[in-house]
Amino acid sequence: MTLLRLSTIGMFFVLFSLGFAKPPFMKVFLDAYKINPYSPLGKARCLSCHFPPAPPKRNSYGLDVQAAMEKVHARMLTAEILKSVEKKDSDGDGVNNGTEIRKGALPYDKSSKPAIALTLAPMALFCFRRRGAAAR
Repeated sequence: MTLLRLSTIGMFFVLFSLGFAKPPFMKVFLDAYKINPYSPLGKARCLSCHFPPAPPKRNSYGLDVQAAMEKVHARMLTAEILKSVEKKDSDGDGVNNGTEIRKGALPYDKSSKPAIALTLAPMALFCFRRRGAAAR
């Protein structure tokens, strides 16, 4: 009976410690990009790198981050590691990860693309007005 009790207590401590052993990857990710918590990416939380319902299976972006960590033999995620995968296009939608993340889109989802904002430079607007004025 004592062995069973010790085994149960030991298992409890192992499982309890595993809950706190997860590295703070999400905090590093959120801090590195200053992500709006109300954007689709902010709401995705762990699903930014993992398939639902949550870890351990990684999506395409998570696999790219994992490969970058393995390349530098890192166990902890850093902003530098995240930066190293910014030029990749993990979801194959034609927009690189860095652009998608900075615009609040999901770097693992082909259907999630950043909105395109069309703006005219002040000089172009000035030239357009001048040509229109000259035609009168």
